[in-house]
This record gives sequence, structure tokens and C-alpha cells, in this order.
Amino acid sequence: MSDVLWLKTIKSTHVVDTNLEILKEWESDERTILEKFIKLLIQGKEWWYFIPIGNNLDFDFRFINNKLKHYFGDNTSSELSKTRKLDLLTLCVMMNDLKFKGCTDVLGKSHRAKDMLEWYAGKNYDRIEGYIKEEADDFVKSFSIMYAEMPKLKHILKHFSFNRSHQKANYNITNMNT
Repeated sequence: MSDVLWLKTIKSTHVVDTNLEILKEWESDERTILEKFIKLLIQGKEWWYFIPIGNNLDFDFRFINNKLKHYFGDNTSSELSKTRKLDLLTLCVMMNDLKFKGCTDVLGKSHRAKDMLEWYAGKNYDRIEGYIKEEADDFVKSFSIMYAEMPKLKHILKHFSFNRSHQKANYNITNMNT
């Protein structure tokens, strides 16, 4: 299961919506949850209003797409593929020396999702909700740091890329680990 953060963009103001709504299958049903999902993501008010931000979103979207096909047909599921999204997986792999294993540690992943089936079978829903809230909170913190620090990298890359008048780049790549 990946982390998903929803970024609502209204005009040119970025607002991170941290009001987490957990759609609980044990209090509803899959179809109702997907209907809420469709209204928010696919039938949103405008193209840029609702943008999922997460880690390994393609993994989640494959499962959601199959469920959408099952309940609502191919037209609805094909709309999901058009959804704009920001996936942090590539950044996490880059920060982890280009290794996939352990790359989500930078997002605060606890790797307790492996216990989810056991919690669900035991109807330990409070534990599931606690896990989701904790992971979402850690993800929001990690994303906020990345979002704040990325302009520094943009400045470095711009200088490095456009300073072609010198034979050698002014930025020492070996210092990137500092």
C-alpha cells in the first residue's frame, strides 16, 4: 500500500489538504468507497483541482483501475489513466543510492503494512486506522521537507546546466552527499 497525499490546487495557490478521511470498508462497501473516489478524482471540479501525491502510485492505481472496471466499466477505469499525479518513488530511489529496497524509509515508512491482513482478520480496525494516520502524518512531513528543499536543487542544476562557458563544471558532484 502506498502513501497518498492529496494536493488541491486552486488557481495558483498550493494548499496541502491534511484532513485525512479514511474510507473504511468495514463501515461501508467497496462500491460506495469507489463512488466517492470517482467524484473526487475523476469527476473533479477542474483538471488541476485534485492531484494525488504519493509513493508508488502506479501500484495502487492498478488495483483501483481493476475495481473501477469491475463496478463501473471500462470508460470509468480509462479516465483514471488520464489523472495527473505526482509520484515520489523516483526521488526516493535516487536518495537511496538508486536502490529500490529501503527507498521508502525516507518517507517514514514503518513497514508494518505486512501486519494489515492479520489486523483486518482480527477486526482490529483501530490498529489499521492508527497505522494509516501515522504513515500519512510521516508522509506529509517528508513531502513538506522535499517541497521546501527542492528549490535549492533547482538552483544548483540551473547553474550546473547553463554554465557552459567553462570546460569543467563549477559544481563538484562528489559533494552531493554532504
